[in-house]
Amino acid sequence: LPICADQSFEVWQITHLHFMMARFLMVAIVAFNPRAWAVRELALADAGLEASSSQNLTLSDNETASWDLFRWGRCPVEDEAIVSVAEYCADLSPVAMHCLAVVNLEKNRSLVLELYGSGKRTKTKEMGKIEELAVVFCHYERQPVTDDNFGELLNELPLFGGHKRINHRPKPASTFIAGYKKASWTEHSYNETVRYPMTARGLYAWVHDYFGKHPYYRVLSWNCQKFSIGLFNAITHSDHWTAQATLASIARPLLGQ
Repeated sequence: LPICADQSFEVWQITHLHFMMARFLMVAIVAFNPRAWAVRELALADAGLEASSSQNLTLSDNETASWDLFRWGRCPVEDEAIVSVAEYCADLSPVAMHCLAVVNLEKNRSLVLELYGSGKRTKTKEMGKIEELAVVFCHYERQPVTDDNFGELLNELPLFGGHKRINHRPKPASTFIAGYKKASWTEHSYNETVRYPMTARGLYAWVHDYFGKHPYYRVLSWNCQKFSIGLFNAITHSDHWTAQATLASIARPLLGQ
């Protein structure tokens, strides 16, 4: 039977109410999870322990990046070769996980790289929107991080205390680090036209450029998973998607991202 105008309005109200409830629930799960807030505060405290070595960095086309949030810490910036990279993830809640990349060097040591929200917000010049600034960390491990010991070695990281999993096992590095490129069904998920040396120095340059172009943190788009899998693809010339690509694509319209 056709629905009259009054009935249509009532159906619209019910549908809209369900939509807003779903959106509120998603925001509550992702943004107000007690552990998420606690680990963020711990992460910000940890930021004070690792002094940034990115002195005198010059912004190219994005003046809103906050370079005091680019924290290379004690990680080397030299010509030591990269031999492999892996991606590991840990649960933050039933619906969210934090992922990071582990880059293994030829002298049997590892660089652990992760990105997350800094809690600091700024107004963008382009759109006038309020965005949260991202923070990039490089943690130096004097011994190689492997599938057998990553749970123990990385347990001290603020965002890596939940149930841990191997998302991508260590994969040998290619001949050069490719530029960042979002995952695609039709093209490679790395940019071959942009090339960095397959060394710790080249890694530093790649992360520096990524952070300069993507300085904001968005829970469902420019997040830890996009950073870690983007780096994994760039080093190994692979075509993998983020760990929660499907869930993120469903939730993104609800959060306006």
